[in-house]
Amino acid sequence: MLCLTNPAVETITVMKAIRVGATEGLINNFLAYIADVDPGPCLVVEPNDNLCKRYSTIQLDPMIRDTERLHGKIRDNSARDKSNKTLYKEFPGGFILIASARSPGDFRQLTVRYLLNDEVDGYPGSTGDEGDPIDLAVGRTRTVAYSKIVNISSPTIRGISRIAAAYEESSQGHYEVPCPHCGYFQILVFGPRSEFAKLSTGYLKFDKANCTYAHYECQNCRKPIDESEKHMMVARGRWRHLFPERVVHRGFHISELVAPWLKSSWTEIAKDWVKTEHKRGRLQVFINQRLGETWRLQDEVEIDPHFLMTRREEYERVPAGALLLIMSVDVQSDRLEALVKGWGLQEESWFVDYRIIYGSPENDSTWARLDEYADTTWQWETGVRRKIVAMGVDSGFKAEKVYRYVLHRRRQRRRMTFAFVGRAGFDRQMVALSKSKRLRTILQIAGIDTIKQKIFDRLQIVRNKSDDPFPPGYMHFNMKCVKEYFDQLTSERQAIGVNRKTGQTQRVWKLPEGARNEALDCEVYNHAALAMLEPVNWEKLAGVMAAEAERIKGEPVTIESPQPKPPSPRRPTRKRLRFRLK
Repeated sequence: MLCLTNPAVETITVMKAIRVGATEGLINNFLAYIADVDPGPCLVVEPNDNLCKRYSTIQLDPMIRDTERLHGKIRDNSARDKSNKTLYKEFPGGFILIASARSPGDFRQLTVRYLLNDEVDGYPGSTGDEGDPIDLAVGRTRTVAYSKIVNISSPTIRGISRIAAAYEESSQGHYEVPCPHCGYFQILVFGPRSEFAKLSTGYLKFDKANCTYAHYECQNCRKPIDESEKHMMVARGRWRHLFPERVVHRGFHISELVAPWLKSSWTEIAKDWVKTEHKRGRLQVFINQRLGETWRLQDEVEIDPHFLMTRREEYERVPAGALLLIMSVDVQSDRLEALVKGWGLQEESWFVDYRIIYGSPENDSTWARLDEYADTTWQWETGVRRKIVAMGVDSGFKAEKVYRYVLHRRRQRRRMTFAFVGRAGFDRQMVALSKSKRLRTILQIAGIDTIKQKIFDRLQIVRNKSDDPFPPGYMHFNMKCVKEYFDQLTSERQAIGVNRKTGQTQRVWKLPEGARNEALDCEVYNHAALAMLEPVNWEKLAGVMAAEAERIKGEPVTIESPQPKPPSPRRPTRKRLRFRLK
């Protein structure tokens, strides 16, 4: 609050862990101070419309209701008064407007003195077609003297994180606490790999094998500091800025190591680390949200193809855990590559078969051979026989041929055949309908970045012990998978790229020069086809498969390799499809 009321300070940046009280302690307190002491027009920016309404309803309105000094200045939201709406609060001398970073119209014809950007790392790269939302919002304060700009967020990825970039430009303040033994002031750092490890050599200490107790080791005297001393240390703490001369822009970093909450104890933090250390997705959440530090892409766990080779299992027929089969197809200039996977409860999956069908996609004979392969009847270990229930075909190459093939399959009453086109962006859904009226019935949009992240996360799932049940999402492979398959499956790497449209840095998947990724593309569209089937009643399907296996139990079962069957004659359709190709 001292910085917020200091006229020499124009910008305050807070890079923090989640749930450390920044919204209540900083944003709400400052808004109450503005309305009561130093009124002026104020703009609060949230990442999207839902968060705007949630913030106003859950946090701002109760604060106004319970703050006696604001009674009579900001009307009760229950009153039928135009001066107090959900996203607009008016008071003598000013107002509070809550706007979405995704709505460019919210920033037009607006001049404010106070700007509060909440959770800035959740903002889109561009507000519509008008550019960076923070720059648009800051532009609304340029004609006002003694304006205040506040940026608050937990960080995301280094090189992309907005709050981290703003913090680098600030005075870079850290909260340091005194040792109860020697009185030495130090910044609490989780470990030697921490982003701020260079600021301290004292770390949190705990036993990974039996994580029931954690203590902090003093940087100066090296004595262990018990958790019971934490509240006293934090109460006597102080801020130290690495660049105190940067008075205009003050920055603060807050880790959960200094949070007073019960679930923010050092022992709980240590337990969380042990659970997430070898799980990429959860480890990033731990670093971003509990430590308030950025995730470095070079810290990504690289998946070793040789390790996946050691995970191969001995099975020829479809394992009993698989409840349905899905085929996905990648289209190349001289061939089609098809992957058949089995899916079971909690999206546990099994590699079943992979086939390369050589021939140009321009030739109908190539698609006819794919049709024969798609009509293969597969045999389970239990004796059950089934065909694939869905197929996803990549339409990024030779799109018209893919559309014709999908229509051909659907005319044969194989309705669960989809054409997919991949679209980049980690904020995309796994699948979405095409906006094209001409193609809406057959073409689906696949969020390839989102799906690839899911695949790489699942490739890291392992069993702790050999006799433990397989975890949800576990991916099984049989002996048909050769090293080249695993090389393609793990070929891509995450990197920092620049969006050509907005100029913003963003996270992208990159394929190393000379590497191939057909197996990964097939895996992506297999996941996308599964998403198109949702919701699946897996329990009911498991019961049906178990009943059929029980029915044929005792009958002789021969092990045979699946052979392609001749295509069935085309069935006449009663109703013509409305879709027509030009």
